[in-house]
Amino acid sequence: MEDQSMSMAQGLEDQAAGHLRFIKASEAEQPKTRLESQKSTEEIQMAPIFTHAAHATIQANPSEQPAVFPQYGLIGSEVTETTKADHTDTLIYTNTTAPWAAMICGSQGSGKSHTLSCILENCLIKSLPVGNLTSPLAGLVFHYDKFTGFTSTQLCEAAYLCSAKIPVRILVSPTNFVTMKDLYSQAEGLSPKHHPITVKPMFIPPESLTTAMMKTLMGVDNKSDCPLYMEMVLQILREMATADQGRQGFNYTLFRQRIDAAPFKDGQLAPLKIRLSILESFLSPATSTGGFSDQPPANFDAWKAQVKDLWRFDKGTLTIVDLSCPFVGPDDACALFNICISLFMKSRQKIGRILVLDEAHKYLVGKYPEAHALTDTLLSLIRQQRHLGTRVVVATQEPTIASDLLDLCNVTIVHRFSSPAWFAAIERHIAGAALKKQPNTSSKLFEKIVSLPTGEALVFCPSAVIIMKKKKHDFEEGYKTEKYTEDSRDLDVWFYTPTPERKEENERKGEKCLSRMGAEHIHLRVRDRLTLDGGRSMLAM
Repeated sequence: MEDQSMSMAQGLEDQAAGHLRFIKASEAEQPKTRLESQKSTEEIQMAPIFTHAAHATIQANPSEQPAVFPQYGLIGSEVTETTKADHTDTLIYTNTTAPWAAMICGSQGSGKSHTLSCILENCLIKSLPVGNLTSPLAGLVFHYDKFTGFTSTQLCEAAYLCSAKIPVRILVSPTNFVTMKDLYSQAEGLSPKHHPITVKPMFIPPESLTTAMMKTLMGVDNKSDCPLYMEMVLQILREMATADQGRQGFNYTLFRQRIDAAPFKDGQLAPLKIRLSILESFLSPATSTGGFSDQPPANFDAWKAQVKDLWRFDKGTLTIVDLSCPFVGPDDACALFNICISLFMKSRQKIGRILVLDEAHKYLVGKYPEAHALTDTLLSLIRQQRHLGTRVVVATQEPTIASDLLDLCNVTIVHRFSSPAWFAAIERHIAGAALKKQPNTSSKLFEKIVSLPTGEALVFCPSAVIIMKKKKHDFEEGYKTEKYTEDSRDLDVWFYTPTPERKEENERKGEKCLSRMGAEHIHLRVRDRLTLDGGRSMLAM
């Protein structure tokens, strides 16, 4: 019996020893292999932002691997008290190859639209004079302004990228097509020598509609507090989805027939008809010439082909969806933007993409269910950005509009503002600001933001690759790596994360090495634009 027990115990030990193969040893316990070095290189490759000094250090490291940053663009230079502005080590670049998400916030006139345009230039201009871009992305920008008149509507400043010969196409509400075409054709500063802006009415391809899109367009959700008539619409959509399983497209004609046959009360029909009329203005050219010819196309197949072409996104092109229109509200704009994202993400494997929400505070308003739905779509896109290959940039005056977006963005660029409520939102959702929440340090950070000149910003990006100094001997407590020697050549040994307490001491003595930015921030002076600036302030004199 005793021998049997010992045998069972030995068998259990042998089994446990075999299980150890599936447990990864700590960095200090395992030898550095080519695979581990590759893993650190991949981590660096995904950094949204890096400095010239870090890039130069990486390039000097002998390696058989391809370039770590094959595509990049200058975003500006770091403002420091010790380094001269013309020193190349101060240059800051965006990594165009890797997908990332950024939020740009600040008061009007602080320079956020300028920063956004520089990011778009880095992603769209081939043979970039301020970086390296051999394979441009396809860009999509959302813009909405509460349309009040011909002279007061604010155009999307990203349209000025056409001055760099970037093909810019603007999709507008069909009911406001002629007015918006005139506005963009008369944009101040643009002349015939620039690449012409193409303005087209936005139509959604009927064959691209899905049940999920229809729920979004109709403003239907699964919450229990939605109006009774929306419950009936949801029931119709549910029944059609059950009947159409496995089939492509959505039969809008059948949907409308079932809506007309449903027993709605008179008081319920009015809001439903308003919603349907807005929806149908983006589905049918019946009320508009469509901008394709002088008359609505007699050949429906030809019209469908032209509509389908609206949603083709080529390399180095920019599509702006500007839904400024007296008949389109912020809730309608959010619903339509949500559909645009679905169409934009088709065939994404072929071309990298960048999605931009311009002046997001004008439509991403929390009181609208459609705004919540759009936010959820953006959050899903950001969470899967490495798999979807899409960069997302949200530009807004108010960082309070969607705190969940702040939580997920890799990069936060903070221009000047003076609102304590905005600063409180940043403190709650950005690591670099949250760790400085002690009264004295926190007030200094807020004072720094308030006093930022136009065109300068604080950049928070924990995964940014920068250069710091460290000792040659053993790392002190707080460093996430092992002993450094002169012969160390693997990037995984060079790359480490310091604690804030050790930073100052290690900058005073020792030599430079790669580091993540962590909880620190960079004071950035944004570079000059390569394209025309359409957002200059209007003065009385």
